[in-house]
Amino acid sequence: MKRNKPQPEKASAGTALGAWARAEGNKGTDAEREKLGDQFMKQLKLEAEANFRSLNQEVLARVQRTFEIDAALNTKRDQKWIDEALAGEPA
Repeated sequence: MKRNKPQPEKASAGTALGAWARAEGNKGTDAEREKLGDQFMKQLKLEAEANFRSLNQEVLARVQRTFEIDAALNTKRDQKWIDEALAGEPA
């Protein structure tokens, strides 16, 4: 029998997090949002070309890199806590 793991809350329409994300995303004028989107896409396309990737491959590579960075930072932090606990020294 499969056990259902608790799922982290996602920013969806029916959640408080989703409402916050929508409110944050709706700040600024349409022109500001469009300019930001254009600048973002231009930079993303340039990076994809420089890395010899498609736009989709570039997005996926960058998302994957954020996961790797998070894991590395969390591992370093967790190891520090373990070392402090073993040494009997408070943080």
